[in-house]
Amino acid sequence: MKKKTVATIAIVGGDGRYEYDHGGVMIRTFASTKYGAGNLRSLRGALRGKTIDLVVLLTRWLSHSEFHVIVSECRALGVGWRLVGGGMTSACREVERFIDNE
Repeated sequence: MKKKTVATIAIVGGDGRYEYDHGGVMIRTFASTKYGAGNLRSLRGALRGKTIDLVVLLTRWLSHSEFHVIVSECRALGVGWRLVGGGMTSACREVERFIDNE
C-alpha cells in the first residue's frame, strides 16, 4: 500500500535530477532556467495550484532574476521558503529539518 503524501517540497536550482518520496514527503525538483524555461513555469503553476508546501532554493545554482521571481511568488501565496547556499546535500539537510518539525 502506498503511503499518503503529507507534504510536497520543491527544490529549485541546478539541473533538477533529484526526486523521491520520503516518509510521506514528496520531493520535487525544478531545474534553473539554464536547463529550460518550462521549469520555472511549472514551479509557478504548482505554487499557484497550492501543491507545494515548502520551497528550498539552491541559491548557488539560480540566477538573481529566478530567485526574485520565485521568492515573490512564495510571499504572495504564503508558501514557506528556505535559502540553501550549497547543493543537494545541503538541500537534503533542510528537508530533514522540515520533516523533523512536522
